[in-house]
Amino acid sequence: MLHTYNSHNPGGRGTSLLLSAIVLVLMSLAARSAPALECGEEITGNVKLTADLGPCPGIGLNILDHAGAANITVNLNGHSILGSGAGAGLNLFTHDVTIKGPGSIVNFGTGIQISSTLRVMIYDLTLLDNISGVKIKNSGWINVFDNS
Repeated sequence: MLHTYNSHNPGGRGTSLLLSAIVLVLMSLAARSAPALECGEEITGNVKLTADLGPCPGIGLNILDHAGAANITVNLNGHSILGSGAGAGLNLFTHDVTIKGPGSIVNFGTGIQISSTLRVMIYDLTLLDNISGVKIKNSGWINVFDNS
């Protein structure tokens, strides 16, 4: 059995209670989910949806190329990005992007717009009631598979 002696707190009980309280607070903060995304928001890092997004009047999410923004993953996590018949559900303007489901992009002019982009992987999504499912412009190495 290990005993600790603290000259300011001989029993060590107050210190143990304080450490326990700090650990509980930190665990509580870590367990909070990320704030919900908003329509038109600019994404420069990994995102995992925690709720449906929309209906969006124009753009769902913009995935942009800012300094250091590479290897971005957008995980729909079983949720939907909902539109109002115009704009794009996802606008991609950066390289090395993965868009993964399960999830759906519904009721946009274009479900996913890819412009001047390299190395994109899109899979396990449902693109529904969009005028165009995926539009690709001036881009390469685009993989779209296991979608409906």
